[in-house]
Amino acid sequence: MENSGAGNPSGALRPRCERGSYTLVSETERRVPPGSIPRDWAVIMADFPREGECIARFEARLAPHFCFEKRELLLQAFTHSSAWTHPVWIDVIPRERQCYVNLECMGDAVLRTVILDELTRHAHQCLSRNSGPEDDWHHFNERWLTLGLAKLCRAEALTDLALELEISGGIMAGEDFMNNHDSDNQLVRARNAIMGDVLEAIIGCMYFDQGFEKTKQTVSGWLKTRVDALPLRDLQCDARSRVQEMFSRSRVCLEWETQQIGGPAHSPTFCAKLVIDGQVLATAMGSTKRQAIDAAATEYMQGLEAGNLPMKASEPKEMAVNEAVVASVCKGRHPLAYVNEITRKLLGRIPEFEMISQDGQTHRPTFVMSMIFNGVELARAAGTTKKLAKEQAACIVVMHIAEHGEQWIISTVAAGEGS
Repeated sequence: MENSGAGNPSGALRPRCERGSYTLVSETERRVPPGSIPRDWAVIMADFPREGECIARFEARLAPHFCFEKRELLLQAFTHSSAWTHPVWIDVIPRERQCYVNLECMGDAVLRTVILDELTRHAHQCLSRNSGPEDDWHHFNERWLTLGLAKLCRAEALTDLALELEISGGIMAGEDFMNNHDSDNQLVRARNAIMGDVLEAIIGCMYFDQGFEKTKQTVSGWLKTRVDALPLRDLQCDARSRVQEMFSRSRVCLEWETQQIGGPAHSPTFCAKLVIDGQVLATAMGSTKRQAIDAAATEYMQGLEAGNLPMKASEPKEMAVNEAVVASVCKGRHPLAYVNEITRKLLGRIPEFEMISQDGQTHRPTFVMSMIFNGVELARAAGTTKKLAKEQAACIVVMHIAEHGEQWIISTVAAGEGS
């Protein structure tokens, strides 16, 4: 066979050759008008007729607002990596095996940008409807945007959107992917697990094909109902995130224990336990580990709100502060400066502060600050500002010094480090 590079430095024109039952095509034959697909992709799609019909229906649903010029990118977005084991991929385009992974990466970035833009639009619409003295401007902040983005980007949310767009039937996968599942239900769950990834790949494909503005216009239409349903006030993250956020402030040991307790291989049942410092606070079951953990977190939060479960977290150490005693010990120095001086003298450096919580109304918050040395809490106090809370914590330490002497700091730190 003639060398494809001979007399053609670019190597663009390659002779056609036979491999198996399929025909390799030249680069010239692969150059097709916008809206068509290269011949090698046409050969591939002949082996995936049902998937091709689903992809065609998806394209028709987008028209006329969005029409693909590089349809091979769309086909790539629907291709799972397991499809490479299919004979048509091995024989037709062995050098250019592509799946949705690269497109998914770009699609994720585009999707997040569109969601943040839609969240901002939604917030401004809500604020324009309520511009009185009790408006909601203070609710429109970074935390609200972060929670809204997390809700709309969750795997479950993307899967629901993909099901609404009916893209599941268009996913092209290889025999290995199909045969690794013992039942149709298990295969459906496996397809559902990757639908969010495929959806992001489709968005990435749209961006490469038509640019950001057209992609944003289409994706915004998909998301509008979901974005408009988000409240500007009291937007909560999912139960699992709320539990982890709650206990992350308290330096307790939080664990999720999961195990399969029954069910066949294609439809297992998992049990999840929320364990805090070795104590099981909630137990729930689900068809996947993630569902079981989410159910356990929901059960715990519901019990906590109903007052039926303890919040196994260290509570602020309350101690009455006698200003006269503090003044006599500090001898004119600020309590915080005095504590810093004592700890530097005894332990070589000053303690640190950590904010435990912020509660109360926006115009009058309450901060809880913890004074910590080497991970050991010396005192915890509340105040209307962080500065006042720190000063109050320092006063509590001074009260302990007045009662037990300066060695109280050394013994408290040593006991905490040894526990």
